[in-house]
Amino acid sequence: NIRGKAHLFDFDESSETWTEQSFLFPGAPQKQDLLATSVAIDGNVAVVGASNRELLNVNSGAAIIYDIGFLNLNFLESPYTLTEGDVLKINIARSSSASRQAISLRTMEPNADDDLQHYVNELFSLRSLHVTAHDRTPVELLTGNTAMGQNNHSIFTRGMYDFQGVNDYELLDFEGQFKPGESVISTSLMTTDDAIFESPNEHVTIQFNMRGMFASQLGRLKADIHI
Repeated sequence: NIRGKAHLFDFDESSETWTEQSFLFPGAPQKQDLLATSVAIDGNVAVVGASNRELLNVNSGAAIIYDIGFLNLNFLESPYTLTEGDVLKINIARSSSASRQAISLRTMEPNADDDLQHYVNELFSLRSLHVTAHDRTPVELLTGNTAMGQNNHSIFTRGMYDFQGVNDYELLDFEGQFKPGESVISTSLMTTDDAIFESPNEHVTIQFNMRGMFASQLGRLKADIHI
């Protein structure tokens, strides 16, 4: 497997440390594309070379252009703690407010859709996706999240009816934008009050989810929520 990915770090001058913030990884992974054998960065633009990437059955190579302006984003008040049944207000801040900026973020639930599970598995080579409904998913293996999400159209968890009140919150898949001059915007996470005492607390992570990037579990582009 000679597929690659680009790791983005930033430097904290006060602590003199480098912290991994994100990966750059195509939405359509190819296992032998040699991604990130060359990288160039200028301002908020990164160009990542993939010298063996295939197009129309020809290994012509490619240069993939990424907007890395997301590195100016962070979650305020993170980590979060709330009680089941409460609504969590999530404030998202940016360090530079001169221009318009589109953002996307989502919850990383163990029972996430297959597309996300496949992407996480390809990025980290965690395991085969040929698993039963009761096995740990790639997202669960990566994050260790224990809280389960439920969308507005389903009361099923891992293929089973949620008769035990397993679902802890409504899925969050937020898309928005900062206007010029705007430095903070907000969204909300709805939790479920199932009247069942749970100990220890369950947790889920949220992270920025712009196309072509995946937030590192070590940096500020993801946040922990304890329910």
